[in-house]
Amino acid sequence: GPQTRDYWCYEPLCQLLCNRGMSVLRVNYRGSTGFGTKFLRKGLNGTVFTGVQDDIEDAALHAISNGWAKRDRIAIFGGSFGGYCALHAMTFKPNLYCCAVAICPVTVVGAAESAGSFYGSPLVKQYKRKLWG
Repeated sequence: GPQTRDYWCYEPLCQLLCNRGMSVLRVNYRGSTGFGTKFLRKGLNGTVFTGVQDDIEDAALHAISNGWAKRDRIAIFGGSFGGYCALHAMTFKPNLYCCAVAICPVTVVGAAESAGSFYGSPLVKQYKRKLWG
């Protein structure tokens, strides 16, 4: 991510959590692929730090307001960019989530630029400009 998409499919981790009595809500936030160029662009140019996080929070609040989740039992879980989102949520919305799991979170934006294979790559620089603004 962040330019990826959740599909309706068998997902072993979701099945494990559901088997243990938890509900799972997977969010296709602005910038997700597969919903057209306009929707994809809504997740670019720095909105990763605002709009995407708002979409995730709105989804959690929607689940609470519909009685699908209890306000004091909401957790956030993600890997890579989703891990970053989990850490962001716990930092800026600590009263909404009771815990977070961040697997291999992207926490140092631009770290790939210092890696040998990415250093100075015009494609990496272009992507970073589009994504982070």
